[in-house]
Amino acid sequence: MSRPNDTFDIDLQVFSALMDERSVSRTAARLDRSRHAVDAALQRLRSLFGDPLLLKDRQHMVPTERALHLEASLRRVLGQPEKPTSGTCAPLPAPQADRLDPDAPAAPPLMTAVVDCMRDASPGLWLPSQRAVARRARPG
Repeated sequence: MSRPNDTFDIDLQVFSALMDERSVSRTAARLDRSRHAVDAALQRLRSLFGDPLLLKDRQHMVPTERALHLEASLRRVLGQPEKPTSGTCAPLPAPQADRLDPDAPAAPPLMTAVVDCMRDASPGLWLPSQRAVARRARPG
């Protein structure tokens, strides 16, 4: 029986390959998986992040803005270099708030990786949890 974290790890591998290949068929071949398995992983990620992530175009899939942000974040968390861009440099869009369902099976490993990455980048950073904020807000 697979654990939720195992499934999430596989889904992230599929997402990374989809972002490179921009095709379910090529991603399936690259990962030696069925098209159905790749599509199912994409559906789970779409549900988890509340975004279509990749949209079908005539010849390939086009990532949404959210997918591009997730890909960049994933590469930073995994210590992978950012993808080189061609042409002129463009400023990054303003930061946006993303929400992740804390009860989702993927939330604990993803948040652990994000917090570890943030602490490595900013050693003096203090990140209060929602519970700590709620305790301070309670009277008495």
